[in-house]
Amino acid sequence: SGESLVVLLLYATFYSLHLARNQLLAALLFGIAVHWRFYPVIFALPIVLALAPPMSQTMVRRLVHWPGIRFGVVSASVFAGLACACYAAYGLDFLESAYLHHSRRRDPQHNFSIYFYPTALHLEGGLGGLVP
Repeated sequence: SGESLVVLLLYATFYSLHLARNQLLAALLFGIAVHWRFYPVIFALPIVLALAPPMSQTMVRRLVHWPGIRFGVVSASVFAGLACACYAAYGLDFLESAYLHHSRRRDPQHNFSIYFYPTALHLEGGLGGLVP
């Protein structure tokens, strides 16, 4: 499944980052993981904070530093490069299937609604009609 590949890419990212100390490889793998499924982008902030120099006193200094900027630029470049390559190969079908369909879907499973789980339970009769 696609999820197992994402998990493998994320584990390889964290291994490269923390054990192998290879930030370039970690950024490359992270860019591929985010291209494959967009949700791993939530790990960007913890990664940037982990790359911060140990003596960073202010929050701004913990967020804006060269290792974090380099990681972000490489990851974003890999993501953008793969997106451009897929767009060149498949055109608007790629954009619609990969990114845009989530904004148009009405079913709660695919529109990032906070009411996803209560609505799913309501449709199955599990909440007794108590959905706001």
